[in-house]
Formats: sequence, C-alpha cells, structure tokens
Amino acid sequence: MTLLRALPLLMVPLLGGCIAGDQQLPSFSHSPGFFVSFHRMVEDSKSLGPVDKQASALRSGFALHAKNGPSFDEAYAAGPTWDKVRSFLDIGLIAGDVMAPIEGSSQNRVDIFLDAADRVHRSDFVAITAWNQQALDMGFPDETIEHTGEIVWESLYLVLSESEHAERQVHVEKGNWVDGYWTRAKGHYKNLWMDGYNETIWREGSCRDEYVGTECSSYWVPEACYDVWVDDGYYDTYCSAYDEDGNCVEWTEEWVSTGYYETQCDPGYYQEECVDVYQTVCDPGQWIDVWIDGRYVPNAWVPGDLEWVEGHMADAPADLTVVFVPEEAAILAQGIEYVASFGPEWVKGDCLTRLDDAVAAYTIDPPETSIKTSRDAILYCISPH
Repeated sequence: MTLLRALPLLMVPLLGGCIAGDQQLPSFSHSPGFFVSFHRMVEDSKSLGPVDKQASALRSGFALHAKNGPSFDEAYAAGPTWDKVRSFLDIGLIAGDVMAPIEGSSQNRVDIFLDAADRVHRSDFVAITAWNQQALDMGFPDETIEHTGEIVWESLYLVLSESEHAERQVHVEKGNWVDGYWTRAKGHYKNLWMDGYNETIWREGSCRDEYVGTECSSYWVPEACYDVWVDDGYYDTYCSAYDEDGNCVEWTEEWVSTGYYETQCDPGYYQEECVDVYQTVCDPGQWIDVWIDGRYVPNAWVPGDLEWVEGHMADAPADLTVVFVPEEAAILAQGIEYVASFGPEWVKGDCLTRLDDAVAAYTIDPPETSIKTSRDAILYCISPH
C-alpha cells in the first residue's frame, strides 16, 4: 500500500458545538484537505432529495475520492490513514455496485455508502484526538468520538455490516400467498476483539523565539518652546487700623504681583532608540507511530443468520424482511477477497487462511452456504481467541 507524507494544515469547523452551563464546546473540526472535501461531498449528496439521485451522487463521489486520493501536501488522510480510508471507500463501492442492478435498491445503496462514509469520517485521527481531549477537559465526556481502529478489523466489520443491506421489506396483506423466501434471524450484540496496532500521524515541530541581535536607529527631536511663568512683585504697606485721634495703630503688608510669562525653548537634538530582535524558529515536523493497545469491542452488532421461510398463506398483514441471497453472498465474498489482498503483512495467521477459503467457497457453494462460510471467516478474524 502506498504511504504518503506531507505537511500540516489548519482545521476547518464543520459541526455545531454543545453547551453545558456557562461553557460551550466549540464546533468539531475535520482536518482540511481530503476529510473536509469528502464530508462536503457526502452532505451535498444527502441534500439532493430523491433517493436515486443521492445514491448516484454518493457513488460518483466515492469513486472520485478513491481515484484522486489526497493531494500532494495532505498531512492527515496520508500514510496508513489513507490506506484505511481507501479500504472503506472501496468496500462501499463494492457493496453499492453489487446492489445497483436490483430494481428499487437506491435506499439500500445510500445506506451502504453512508455506513462506509461513517468509517471515513471517523478515520480523521488527528482531529478526533484533539476534539476528544477538549471535550474531556471541558466536561463533555459524552461528546467524545470513537475513531476507527486497526485496518483489517475495521474493513472486515464494514464488509459484514454492508452485507446486512442486501434485503428488502415486503408488505403482504392477510390472505395473500407468500412464496418461500430467505429472511434474516434477529441480530445480536457480541463482544469482539481488535488487535493492537500503530496509528501513524503527523506531529508538527515545536517553535521558539531566538535572539538575533539589537537594532538601533536615531531620529531628530525638534526644538520645543513653551511659556514659563516668572513670579515677581513687591510688598505694599498700608494702615489697616486707626485710633480715636486718627493715628495709625496697625500696619499691614500686602503682596502685589508683577509676575509675567516668558518663552523658553529647549534646543533640538538626536534621539537613539534600540530594540532586541527575535525570530521564530520551528523544528521540522515528523511522522510518529502512536501505539493503540488491543482491546475488546463491546456490544458490536452482528447481523442475524439466514433462515428459510416456507411458502404460506399470510394470516395477518405483515412487513416481511426478504434477503437478496446472491447479492449478500457477493458483497461478503468480494469484500473478503479485497481485504485478503492486503496480504500476510496485514492479515495475520489463520485469519488469512479463513478468508481465502471463504473466497474459494463462493465460487463452488450455493450462495446461502457461501454466506455462512464468509460470516464465519469474518467473525473468526474479529473475535477474541
């Protein structure tokens, strides 16, 4: 699989935030480039109205994004992340194309593409990791997003999920004859297992300000003139009290101001100013492997097994689930063949043998038997041992 390397970009807000008390969780931001482009395509396709137009637009969008891939400067849908994203796109196209010849299957195909799109969106490891940390720091643990995991596990589980869309709801009225048909037993939840794996992500280099030197410059400060008060005057003495004979008995001194303003000027001069100069220096970014420990995947949905219903007379109105058995067998077998093509570097041990056996069984066994073989192979690979 091709590994791409590139430089980091900014992030683009897409979804509304959440509010709790006086805190608001900012909008979720998909990483720019491929992830933003793909998200926009999915939203535009869903807004087209008629389901057949949605299915057609999603099919074209998946094919275009799978063909073009990320741009040369992509930093997020790159390397092993792109390998995983490409797998989800291809599996969606495989399942959608299997169902395309079935008349009235547009909604099935839309559901198939949206299942695969969910995996693509949740492969934006960098954006989801940052979002989850922010959500936890701000007290929104329920708003965290689970990113996709190991490529083989996720791809096989997607194949299993897509196969469940090979069915149709058929309404019958009381008294109608119903031909024999394949239906699906009730699905169940199961604890599955995902092996540990490396998630390779781009980490930006750290930046710091480094001292370059001191720069000085001088400029002329022009002459400045201003008015200054000159305080001047004298004391004047006068009689302020007389006796009965008219003689002065009290003398008073009073200040008589003769102050005035005079203009004074400071001469012009040259002023020098100096500043320290710094430049921001950043270390080069690098790709790092983040190890994700193996873990149980609790309560994972597993579609029910096939069940044959004999022809009968409907005793009440009902909506029947009718499985397109050849198409389900094809989705499982072609999806498994695609994942098995990753080779032993990715698909380990007995899992690869089981997948190869399921592909071989599809060519010789009846479709209902092939479905069981394929389901058993997938569940073997994604279950704890």
